[in-house]
Amino acid sequence: PQLHLLNDWRLENPQKFHCKLQVNPDVFIKLVNKIIHHSVFYNKSKNPQLPVPVQLVIFLNGTRHYGNAATAKDVAD
Repeated sequence: PQLHLLNDWRLENPQKFHCKLQVNPDVFIKLVNKIIHHSVFYNKSKNPQLPVPVQLVIFLNGTRHYGNAATAKDVAD
């Protein structure tokens, strides 16, 4: 999904957010809050990891497509 649009969709078009990630915006926020402090999301490297919400989006999007496909609508969005 278009990462820069997700926050807008979360606030203004929750149905589209849900369509893209298969989870409601409020559930997404709750998930982020539950996992954000887990050590798996942090390292001591000079190359920082992506923010936890972005990592969760990537995971949810991948599980939605079984990791191997994108629809024409996804590409258009």
